[in-house]
Amino acid sequence: MNLYVKYLVLSVAMWVGLSSVAAASSLATVTVTKTQSPKLLPIPGNVEAINQATMTAKTAGTIVELNFDVNDYVKKDQVLLSFKGKRNQAGLSQAQAGVSEAEARVVEARNEYNRLKSLFDQKMVTASQMDQAQGSLQAARARLNAAKAGLTSASEGVDDTVLRAPYSGYVTQRFVQLGENASVGQRLFTGISLDELRVITNIPQKYADVVRVTRSALVEISSSLAQQVRRIPVKDVVVFPVADPASRTVGVRIKLPEGIQGIYPGMLVKVFFVIGQQEKLIIPESTVVRRSELTAVYVMNPGQPAPMLRMVRLGQVDEAQQVEVVSGLLEGDLVVKQPALATQVALSHYQSMRKKDAIHE
Repeated sequence: MNLYVKYLVLSVAMWVGLSSVAAASSLATVTVTKTQSPKLLPIPGNVEAINQATMTAKTAGTIVELNFDVNDYVKKDQVLLSFKGKRNQAGLSQAQAGVSEAEARVVEARNEYNRLKSLFDQKMVTASQMDQAQGSLQAARARLNAAKAGLTSASEGVDDTVLRAPYSGYVTQRFVQLGENASVGQRLFTGISLDELRVITNIPQKYADVVRVTRSALVEISSSLAQQVRRIPVKDVVVFPVADPASRTVGVRIKLPEGIQGIYPGMLVKVFFVIGQQEKLIIPESTVVRRSELTAVYVMNPGQPAPMLRMVRLGQVDEAQQVEVVSGLLEGDLVVKQPALATQVALSHYQSMRKKDAIHE
């Protein structure tokens, strides 16, 4: 190779090298910093409904109306089923008539008492007659109270012929059929409400006192449809006062906030209990390069001609899209914000170095 060609190639290599250095110096970076964060204890838990019940028959009779089946949504106070209630209705009518009769007896006894009292004041009747009238009035009032109690019982008997939903929710089981004769205490429906949910889990006994003090946790919910993981902060944490002697664990009940989408009774979730504070390194999640099994970032520390790809091991991503660095970086390292641009700069620098090596050869 003649001298002119060598000079030309060297000039091009130097220009490429200077260009890559200039591009590297223009890369925006973020400093790896330490931050205080909660120290978390991950424990699996099961979701269950707070309101779930099995309703039974309060009266015996034939089922003449059956309005809902399994998995149907029911609003509060809607009629689930009703029994044939002619006998109960007849008893209610009889009780109402008894109250009316007792009220008339009270009016009659009061009038008689008032009439005799007026005569007694005029010394025209004896004290025994007055006592008899007062006793008759008190007896009439007692019979009225008894009649009203019978009316209340008869009214409840009529209400028992109609089964209403105690809260809004879903029917999970139905035990009877239309036209079936049900007896008192027989199971009719089982239902749950999705409005109020909770998580039941167990923690090692050594963490019971800490969790009882912090009363704070995060409930992690994974959604394959949305392809995301949500962590919901909760404060209503109840630690049970006894430990299981077999497993050496303590039960914990966590009430979930209302209105959470994508969570249902029976689901398995992960609960992160706050058990203290810890320091950790964080970087923006957008700076991470993921290629198959490779997880890395571009580091551009002072004195480097080009960004260097460094493998890292990462932890969890928080709500602010900051990811924890478990290993691979030190506090103060400069991580390139735009990994795609850093890749181009690093490739350009590598090509310039190869050209320089070729010239020297």
